[in-house]
Amino acid sequence: MDKYHNIIFNHEYDWESIIKQIYLDKYNYSDNLNNIHQLLDSDNISCSDKEYYNIKPVFGKNDRQSFLVKDYYNYYDSNQIIKKNILISF
Repeated sequence: MDKYHNIIFNHEYDWESIIKQIYLDKYNYSDNLNNIHQLLDSDNISCSDKEYYNIKPVFGKNDRQSFLVKDYYNYYDSNQIIKKNILISF
């Protein structure tokens, strides 16, 4: 495990693959994550999800309103195996 600031990561998990699978399952998106912005031009997300990107996201204030961030945290919050392997120490 490596420590980054106050978070300890278990590198046994291939986070890129996990994130790709989330977006494949939910939006049928299989392209490179560097091109994830292409979802905004697709019909695979709602108009309200697209509208969020008409404003400037502010980290810590409204960034979790992004459909991409919401999907990740929904997955994270519901996955006990991952939660046991990321230790946040305050």
